[in-house]
Order: sequence, then C-alpha cells, then structure tokens
Amino acid sequence: MENYRKSTILEKIIDYTRASVLDGSLSFEQCNALNLALDLKMDRSNVSRILNQLFNELLLIKINGRPTIFISRDVLSEEFPYAKIPQIVPSLSALKEHLHPGSTDEYKASAKDFDIIGNLPREALKETVDKLLPVLLCPPREPLLFIVTGEKGCGKKHFCEQLFRYSQDKNIFPPGSRSFTCAYHEIQLNLLRFLEQLDPQQTAMILIEVHDELLPDTIYSLKNDIASLYKNAGCRPPALFFLFDREISNLQEFSSLTPCIVRFPSLDERTPLEKIKLILTFVQEAADFNNIQIHMGSDVIVSLLSTNYSYNIYELKNEINYALSHCIYLSGSSPVHLSLESFSENIVRPRHKKDLQTREAALIVEQSIPAFVDFYPQTPCSVLDYLTNSQVSSLMALKPRHFLQDIARRDVLETDTSLDAQPFTEEQASLFRIQYLIKTALAKTALRFDTALSRRLTEILDAMVRGAFHIENAPLKTDFICSLPALEPADTIIDRIELQHAREFSAENKAYIQAFLHYALLGLQKSTIVYVLVLHQPQMARNYAHYMNYVTETRSFYTLDYTEEDAESFDRYARRQINLFRQLDMSKEFLILCDREPLTSLAQQISASVNLVALSLNPVNLSLLNRIYTVSRSQNIHAVSMFRKLLNERKKEQAELERVVSRYPDNYILSILGSQFDSFFELNNTILANKLLFDILKDICSRLGLFTSARLVLDFLLHGNFLISRSIQKLPLAVRFSDKLLEQYSMVYELVEKKLLQPRELGSLNISRQEIYVIFLLLLEYLNE
Repeated sequence: MENYRKSTILEKIIDYTRASVLDGSLSFEQCNALNLALDLKMDRSNVSRILNQLFNELLLIKINGRPTIFISRDVLSEEFPYAKIPQIVPSLSALKEHLHPGSTDEYKASAKDFDIIGNLPREALKETVDKLLPVLLCPPREPLLFIVTGEKGCGKKHFCEQLFRYSQDKNIFPPGSRSFTCAYHEIQLNLLRFLEQLDPQQTAMILIEVHDELLPDTIYSLKNDIASLYKNAGCRPPALFFLFDREISNLQEFSSLTPCIVRFPSLDERTPLEKIKLILTFVQEAADFNNIQIHMGSDVIVSLLSTNYSYNIYELKNEINYALSHCIYLSGSSPVHLSLESFSENIVRPRHKKDLQTREAALIVEQSIPAFVDFYPQTPCSVLDYLTNSQVSSLMALKPRHFLQDIARRDVLETDTSLDAQPFTEEQASLFRIQYLIKTALAKTALRFDTALSRRLTEILDAMVRGAFHIENAPLKTDFICSLPALEPADTIIDRIELQHAREFSAENKAYIQAFLHYALLGLQKSTIVYVLVLHQPQMARNYAHYMNYVTETRSFYTLDYTEEDAESFDRYARRQINLFRQLDMSKEFLILCDREPLTSLAQQISASVNLVALSLNPVNLSLLNRIYTVSRSQNIHAVSMFRKLLNERKKEQAELERVVSRYPDNYILSILGSQFDSFFELNNTILANKLLFDILKDICSRLGLFTSARLVLDFLLHGNFLISRSIQKLPLAVRFSDKLLEQYSMVYELVEKKLLQPRELGSLNISRQEIYVIFLLLLEYLNE
C-alpha cells in the first residue's frame, strides 16, 4: 500500500510539473502537499511525509516558500537539458533564473528552439546539437575549438552556418558579425594572407574545411595565431570549426585539443522522416527562389528516398534542382509539375534499393502525405509544417478514410473474442427482442455458434433503431457484392425490424448490415480450425486474438478467461469449459493455445470428454501466432498436421527468435510485423511508436538483466501498440490486479511504470494503471521463464 501511494503521488507530481512547463507559466501551483492531498483524497501529513521521502531519493526538487513546492527532477531534466538546478531552490524566481540563465529575455537559448531538421528526440542530429550548442552559448576566454567529421556533402558546413545564425538571433555573437569560410590548403599556401582576411571586429565564426591529413600540432599553432590576433585587437575570441571530410584516425591526439569532437551523420543515417522533411524543404526553397508554384506527387518522394547517394545531401539537392530546372524549361509557366520523368536514371531506377528504409519511408509517406503536394512561393508548405509540428512528436497517426463496407469488415474482425460470451436476457427487453429475430434468421448459418458476434450485431441494430448509429464521411463501395448466404438473412432481419418498429432503415444502414453479415460468415467459414487462447493474463490473450483475427481475416481466434478464482479449483474450471465446448460447432477442430501449467492439460481433458479434436500448444507469443498465419495461408489443413508443422517451424526459427536485438528497426522483426501491423493499429504512428517502445524495452531489460530477444521484442511491440491505441481512443480497460504479484514484484512494476510514463510522447496520453499492469505481466512472464 505504501509503494502504491508513493507511485501515485510521484505520478501526480510528474503530471503537474509537465503541465506547468508546457503552458509556459512555471507556476507549479498544484505541486504542494495540500493540493495533492485534496486531489488524491489522502491525509495531508502522509502526503507531506511521502514528498519528503521522494525528495531524499533525489526524485523531486524542493522550492522553499509558503507553501513548499515539490517538482519532478526528471521532467525538468528532459525539458531543460542544459539547466543546472540545485536540490533546494530558495524561490520560484530563482528557479526561473536557473532554467533561463542571464538577465535578458534575448539570452534564453536552448537546443529546443534551435530550428534545424534532425534536432528532435531520437533524430540523427540531436546528439551533435546537445554536444556543441551548450559550449557555443557560454562566453569564451579563448577561441572555441570544434572538430566536426563526416562524409562529403552531408551538410556539415550548412549546419555550422545555422549555428551562427542562431547565435546571432540570441545575441551570443555581436550584431553585424559574420562567419568566414576557407579551405585549409589555402592557409598552408599563405598563412599571413589568411590572417589579414580576418576582421576581429566582424568575424565571429571561422569555418576551415580540411580535405587532407592534418596534425593536431598544426591546429594548435593556428588556434594560437588566431587567439593572438583577436586579443591584440581587444575583441571577443571567435568560434573555430575544423570540418573534416573523413573519419579521424588518430582521434585520441585530437581529443587532447578539444572535447568538442562530433561526427556528423550521413544521409543514410538520417531517419526516414528527416529525409522526407529535407526533400520538402529543398522543393519549397526552389519554389521561393524561382517564384513559381510546384506540384509534386508523393511517388517522387518515395523514389528519392529509395536511392543511394554517394555525396549525401549535396547530391540529393542537386537531383531536385536539376529536375526542377528541366520542368521549368519545358513548362515555361507556373504551376510546374515535378514528375519522376524529369529525374536522372539514379532516381527513376535506383542503383541500390534499401528494402528496410524504403518500406519505412513509404509507410510514412502513405500515412502522412497526400497523393500530391503543392508548394507556393513565399508560403510555408502545409505538409512540412504538419510533419514538423505534429507527426514527429505525436504517436497519433492521421485517421484514414474508409468505405462503409470496410468499416463493417473491421467491426467484425475486432468484435469481442470471448468464446463464452453470454446472450442478452429478457430483462434487456429491446435487445432481447432484436437478438431473437437475429437468432431465427441465422439459425442455419455458422453465426449461431458465435455469441459475441450475435451480441455485437444486436447492439448495432438497436443503435440503428434508436437513431444512435452514425458513420461519418464513409462512402459506399460501388463494386461490393454481398454473398447470397449473407444477403438473404440480412434482408430478413431488416424487414422484420422495420415492421416491428414501424421505421425504415437508410440505404447506408442496410448496406452496413449486409456487409457485416457478409464478412462475419466469410470469416467463420475461412478456417476449419478454431484457436482458443487461454492464458493466466486474459487481457494479453484478447490482444493476441484481436490482432490475429484481423491479420488472418477470420473469426477463428477466441479467448477463455482464467482468473485467480479459477486457479483455486482447476477441476471445476475444466468441467465448465467441457460443457461449453459441447455447445460449439462440432465440424471444427480446436487448437488450445496456453502459457503454462495447469492450462496445458486443458485440451486433453476436453478431447477426452467431448467428441472433437483438441490439441494444446504452448507457450503463446507473437512468433508462434505468426507461424500459424504463415502455415494456414499456404494451405487449409487439419489440426494434427497444423500442430506438427508448427512444431517443425519452431525448431527452425528457434535461433532467430532467441537472438538479441540490439537496435531497431530490425529486418527480422519487420518481416514478421509486416504491413498488416500498421493497418491494424491505424490510429498509431507505428514507426515512432515502435522505436519509442524498443528504447523503453531496452532500458527496462538492462535494469532487470533480461535479454532483448526477438521473441520478447515482438511481444512488447504488439502489446505496447495496444496500450497506445487504447490510450489514444480513451478506451477503458478492465483488468483485475493481483495484490500478491504487485507486492512481490513491486520494484519491477515501479520500473515499468516509470519508463512508460517518462517519455513526453507517452506522458500526454494519460496511460492508465491497468495498461501498465498488462505490460508488467508480459515482462514478468519472461522474467520467470
């Protein structure tokens, strides 16, 4: 109980701290013992005691005053990475001074407002900016020396020029100052001429491009010459950047000159989202420079992303500029249509296709970018603004538009998977009457065995009768043909309900009912095998079943709940399931998928008592379910053959599944997830979500001593995306907590909770304790293997 109170209070403090930071007020008015006690309905003295415990554990910062304020250190470290904040701050004004050092508003500079593509969390330039910018912002006594290495054309010089402009905007460099660029071989030819070209009054940044070998002693001597020049003129020392077109072999010698040595990422090392933003930026710059409107298809973006560039950003920008020049010459007027035909063979037929990067980039383009993008001169590109301001930092994807029949199909595949779903009772009068009509109309179809689907159809029809069923902006699919086995009962149900309630359904409602029954009967008939998932964690079983029904486009995956009460009397539980199986479709065969004893014996007890084929397979994970999908797709086979094939496939894949995954994306992981994963979690930005979840898993595993095996990564990504999807939709989750488990593994639960709530992207979703508990149970399964 004490640990629960502690984690609840810390969670509230984190939420309140983040809210005060994000709204810009920095008031933290709710972060005190009295407000917390009122919000959490706890005793104030207990809250005060726990706050002081968290403070002593260095999790909170104390701000003296009346009342005493406690704020989250983790949140401030994340939002103000360069601020040095003591454990006790005398006042709120003193805290603001720590967060924004300096007496003027103009000096409030940080990496967060350094506007360059790649400077967001988990992007390629973040580490480079975090290393260079804090040093550049400090007033220097000597010339600041920076060494930047990177491939030719990757953007080193442009990056330094952006740093210079940013420093000017923040008054780090004097007004009217400039940067000076030269190649080192020119300095070698005439050092005196180089020094004469420098104006200490004006030159604040010096960029020296190095294409050949250069010794540390040479840099040291040159730095001293420049320092003497500026000191004699009584001017502020400059920032001195050496830009190397290659890796430095003797890095240890150079590190004795300066700690500020960074490697600038190549274009290949940029994330797909960064590359898309670079492409859009270059086209927008061309529209501004030429004062023309440009019309470009998304297929151009995909092709540009699929090409290997020897000269990185330089070559990419050249390809765009030359193609645009060709289009402008041919069209002669605005708008200009930029198509693939205008590009070189390198783009139209890429030299080296990168399957992994191409697929990831194509997914972003498909989810976030319209078929055509328009660029107007001197007008910000709306798609680029969206990607910069929303898509990067949001786990929510653009909601796709579906045809009405496709919505019905998705509703069928996502219907409750409970094998023991109960029908409506006579007390629920209106629902019971509709259910009776459905039951008689579908008496000769396979739908009579699926109570959950019947319940769902009953609820939909009841909503239609009450006028509460609405599907906005869903056009009808004109080429959809409802199957005859579904059309007849659909028309019967519609006629009887219209007659009973004296109202006529709209054309859209009728089309939806026909499509629902069409896909329901189709899904029930597709497989001769029924897969029943029975796990000690029922919500994990439901996640697996929902996902697999969608992937296989069937209604063949179901779940049976197994609770702590059932565990106390397994024999009684088994008898109840035997009675349930006697009422099921005897023409089907059953594979019972379970995790561990005593559930592994359930199939044997059922097949011994009921005249049907029931086999057991364990343990359950996404890799096993993927094998089921692969085998069932190749041929419709019997349960015994399926059972043998699955065992053989597991032996073949065992080494790959136990392999430690050190980075994401990973080819094997992506090959199993496939495009179905992205379409199932249609509200999730799965590209960002998967990377974020993998980072969280890697951190948790390092603390718990777990290996990030491919098997664990797959399961964590699946259940983690369920967590994100339900949190986005604000769907409640009914999960029964085990006090015994929480007490026994309190450290594990607190670690999982902290890591899931820590990232800013997840923090905004208000993730419930129930969702965190499901992830905790998943990791517990792997810990106890």
